[in-house]
Amino acid sequence: MKIKGRTYQEIDLTPEDINKPYFKVRLEIDKVKKQIYSALVFDKNGNRYTYALRSFVPNIQIPDNTFSFDVKMHKGVEVVDLR
Repeated sequence: MKIKGRTYQEIDLTPEDINKPYFKVRLEIDKVKKQIYSALVFDKNGNRYTYALRSFVPNIQIPDNTFSFDVKMHKGVEVVDLR
């Protein structure tokens, strides 16, 4: 598929759970950049929702504490560590 002179690959994804409100998500991937251009969600009511990426910044530096849970910040919470 070509959009604005660029070639895109389409990948259709379907949920494993048939009870989801959608039945397909179609990704359009820029063939050269290997980046998602858009996602089209097909729901069971006949609606379609398009999500287009306006910008994409690859390989940004994220501090390690971004994905950590600080127990001190959440008093009264029980932490169950299943490792």
